[in-house]
Amino acid sequence: MPQTTQQITEEMDLVAHWLEIAFPDRVEMLELAARLRFHRGDLDKAEQLWRRAISIDPTYPFAHHGVAIVRALRGDYEAAISEYRETLRLSPRAVEPLLELGDVLIKSGKIDEAIDLLENDFPSTVESVWRYTMLGECYLRKDDLTKARLMYELALSRNPNDSSALYGLSLALVRQGYQSEADKLAQRLKQLRESERESEREKRRRFDEREDLARKLAEAYSGAARFLLSRNAVDQSKAFAQRAIQLQPDQPVARQLLAEIRLKELASLAPVTQHVSPGGGDHPTNTQSQGEMPSDDSSNKKP
Repeated sequence: MPQTTQQITEEMDLVAHWLEIAFPDRVEMLELAARLRFHRGDLDKAEQLWRRAISIDPTYPFAHHGVAIVRALRGDYEAAISEYRETLRLSPRAVEPLLELGDVLIKSGKIDEAIDLLENDFPSTVESVWRYTMLGECYLRKDDLTKARLMYELALSRNPNDSSALYGLSLALVRQGYQSEADKLAQRLKQLRESERESEREKRRRFDEREDLARKLAEAYSGAARFLLSRNAVDQSKAFAQRAIQLQPDQPVARQLLAEIRLKELASLAPVTQHVSPGGGDHPTNTQSQGEMPSDDSSNKKP
């Protein structure tokens, strides 16, 4: 098992390369390879793999989402918007790309489009502080101070310590002429940002790059294991899931897959045990250890 950050990044590269070579026409595996490349900071290769997946299956939303993220990071907002819209067309209930699209629309100056998206297309059952702060910024830019203030207040009602909402609300209050209220918010914001800076310093101090990369690699192994199990490559799937757990002991998908594999193994033994008498001596299926279920914690959480 890799012990250093460098060893884990090298394994990430090897796994990504293997996924590309072994499954050149499987969009699920190309997406996993692209994600690994993305985590390694190779945006060009990640986008290339996501685009290859799209060329194989234009209806695969994860690949469109990946391209959208890369285009947005590069400041190519028009291309990003197009890919985000395609992602949402293919996966209309996805919240994350919808919020990201709203952010890109604001950055590109398409304020009315952002408002329409965030007001009308956002799922009514989902609460999002980010959505309200973005709407607040939109209405602030349109000089609709009443709506801007309402949106920032809605954000703060869900997270009283959201610095973006506090800052936006203070701007709206100043422009409405409520200077004293704005000053109180400004003081609160100053204290909050000092606390955030201290928290960020502590986070950086505690941040373990090796652990973070190991978790991402474990997610890729788990995704590959799930695909392999769906293709009845049980032994290979089991090996990948076990590798994921070595990297991240609490990896939920890998643990679920190992439990599923164990159930398949037990099911395959059932016809044999039916022909064994209660006093069947030393037949391996009569031993207690063969009948014990694993204690792994299974979960339906996807990688």
